[in-house]
Parts: sequence; C-alpha cells; structure tokens
Amino acid sequence: MRPAAHVFAANPEDLAFASTLVGPARASLLRRGVDRRRFDPGRRDRAWLAARFGITPETVVLLFAGRVDATKRAVFTGELAAALRAEGRPVRLLVAGEGADLPQLQSQLGEGLVAAGALDQDTLARVMASSDLFVFPSLTETIGNVAIEARASGLPVLVAAAGAVRQALGANGTGGVAVAGEGIRDWLAVLRPLVADAGLRAQMSVAAATDSRAEWPDWLTVLREDLLPVWRAEAARVSNVPVAVRANAAPVAQAQTPLS
Repeated sequence: MRPAAHVFAANPEDLAFASTLVGPARASLLRRGVDRRRFDPGRRDRAWLAARFGITPETVVLLFAGRVDATKRAVFTGELAAALRAEGRPVRLLVAGEGADLPQLQSQLGEGLVAAGALDQDTLARVMASSDLFVFPSLTETIGNVAIEARASGLPVLVAAAGAVRQALGANGTGGVAVAGEGIRDWLAVLRPLVADAGLRAQMSVAAATDSRAEWPDWLTVLREDLLPVWRAEAARVSNVPVAVRANAAPVAQAQTPLS
C-alpha cells in the first residue's frame, strides 16, 4: 500500500493521531456540513406529524434516528421511554430507522413506539423540526451527523458525554445536554425536567438553532474551505513532478473516517 498524500480527519482527536503518522502538514480537519435548506426549525408542523404518524399535539415526542441496533443503544433509548411512560409522562418514542432491535423496542413500548422506518432526508428534516427532544445515547459515533442536523432543526439533543458525538453540541454546548453517566438513572434525571417543561424545551430549541448556524458550516463551505484547497495544492505539486515519478505517486487524498 502507498501512503496517502493527505489525510482528512473527522474530529480533533483523529486529526491529532493522523498528524503523528503523516505529519501536521499532510493532515487536516474535514468538518461536517449541514443542509440548512432542509434542516430548519421553520419546518416544525405538529399538524403534519399528527396526520403522518398519529401523534397528538400534547404528546412529547422523543426522536431516535439511526440504525436500530446495539451500536446505537436503541434498546436503551426504548428503556428510557418506557420508564417515562410508566411514570405517567405523555411521551412517545419516534424511531426513524430500521435494524435488528426494532422487535424488542416494539415489545418494550407497544403503543408508545412510533416506528417510522427509514426516512428520506426531506421527511427526516420535517420530523426533526416537529419533535420535542432528540435522544441519542450512542457511544460509537465519530461525530454524529444526525445530532448536528437535529440542532440545526431547533431540536434539543441529549447525547452521551463519553462519546465523540458530544462534539455535535459545539463549543458552547447549548441547545442540548451531554449526559455524563451511561445508566438509566443518569439519563432519566436529565429527561424528566425537559419532558415536564415546554418552556425550557423552547429556550433550548432557540439556542440549538442559533448556535448551530454559528458553529457548523453548510456543505458548500466545507467544499470550498476544507477540500478544495488541499486538492488544488496537491494537484499543483503533482503537476511539477516528472511523469515517470508521478505514476507511482500517492493518492491525492484519503479520509480518516467515513462521512456517513
């Protein structure tokens, strides 16, 4: 295998590691972008949510989006929703995704589960804007695009402090909570006051959308600022290399982690 000419990293931790391997001049951060035409708090529409999924306006909607399996801790999310419902709280868990653990969620929650299946990006954006809390306890993310998109949609997010997905909260950490513990009690202690207080959720919603715009670029900005300068510099370097040497040159770029 030939070494890559340049390494793009998804987060600062990966960037630091890549820099030790190839040197800081050959490694840089590739930020995640947001499609703000889709993920916008102005798309909130509880009447649409009721018509599409049968969720009444007074219901507090907990949203989970992603593979419904152990890597995303989907069953743990179901346990949280079940515990809140057992306490008499008006919540339902809306799951946007498919996976092996979906039958267990259905067994846990019964009517408390809304299994939406895999959604296209436009429908997911409407669901995010129309939900009340994004619950995402995964510990396996490199960053977690869905959490970034949720904040852009004005949806307060709860993520695991122990995982890299906490970076989705941005530098200020507003519009969401990085839950310190990994147990049911830790998460319920954060969820209960948010489920009970619509005003608090509204404040967090505004903060999430406002800070998201300041902290996360759109995809065109990522292309212009993160990708094109590297590609142009490498193209210029290779153009000055003799053809015989160029045939054995390293690939132009290599991603440190997948974009999805």
